[in-house]
Amino acid sequence: MRDKKINFLVMLLSVIFLFTCFSIKADELYTAEDAWKDNLNVYRPNPVLFLHGFAAGSAESWGNAVYNEKNDKLGLNKYFDMYYQGTNYGDSFKNVGGLSLSYPYLEIIEFFNREGLEPEKLIDRNSSIDTYKAGDYYVDREKRAIKDPGWGDRVYYWLNRDVPSGVNSGKTDYLLRTHGKGILEIYDFDNCKVNLVCHSMGGLAAREYLRLAGASNVDKLITVGTPHLGAKGATRTNRIVLGTQRWGWFMCPAWSFAIQIADGILQRKYVLDIDGDAIVDMKPSSDFLSTLNSGTLPSVKYYMIVGFIRWNSGDGVVSFDSQEGTGVLPPISNENFSMIWASHDKET
Repeated sequence: MRDKKINFLVMLLSVIFLFTCFSIKADELYTAEDAWKDNLNVYRPNPVLFLHGFAAGSAESWGNAVYNEKNDKLGLNKYFDMYYQGTNYGDSFKNVGGLSLSYPYLEIIEFFNREGLEPEKLIDRNSSIDTYKAGDYYVDREKRAIKDPGWGDRVYYWLNRDVPSGVNSGKTDYLLRTHGKGILEIYDFDNCKVNLVCHSMGGLAAREYLRLAGASNVDKLITVGTPHLGAKGATRTNRIVLGTQRWGWFMCPAWSFAIQIADGILQRKYVLDIDGDAIVDMKPSSDFLSTLNSGTLPSVKYYMIVGFIRWNSGDGVVSFDSQEGTGVLPPISNENFSMIWASHDKET
């Protein structure tokens, strides 16, 4: 009799347990994601935001760093997947950069709209780094308006879903893609900071963001081949352009015609506009760099990766000193400096 009572009690408890389980709605279950979000002690790496360079730079520049189809040991994605238990991350690598997936903690900003018109893409690829102002090339030709966003403003929008006060917010909506949120909203845990990994002019855009917004949301700035002090090639190119515009047809029509042909080839093959504002901003003597390199340096951790080729005192485009930010960024050391054997176009 006693065994029957025990069996009955076990069956009753089992029925009650099963009834309770089936009556709980899915959204009431405490999931692994909930536990991950609630546990303030769980490890969360900083999201990484990749920034490409101007002209032909794009998400493809960083594709292999994120996911390498030929060698899965080289991709960064496997180091980050294990630390994310949620589903609310960006899709900035999806369908761009040769990648078809999204990767938690790994995001990229493209400074041009892939779905835009070709003239618009050319302008955005060769854009002003700071906010457009009177006297800028594209403003003078009515391709852009004063207060339109430059690259630094686009970084600001990508992180915060907003632009600095007074800046026109147009031409930035494409940045958020389908998730409709800035990075700091997507990774909304406490004290979220990002690491910025930048190639070439992307590093100047990141520094312009820091000048505008401060360092409260950024932990590390890692620049690769960035012309912190400018690129002398930009000065030479700008002088050729200005000289041709002022005197070319008068002094030597054949020379002016040759420059126009070269400009057209560079635009078609390398998406490089030698007249564009990017070239002007990267002159060592530019107003942009004078402003960027003056004042107090934002308090983030700086790391410089410098490209080197044998026959040049730099990576073929940017000198050692400019990549190191000599006199502007913290002094180099074994901890914040690395040299790679690569030309400027092979650094990523």
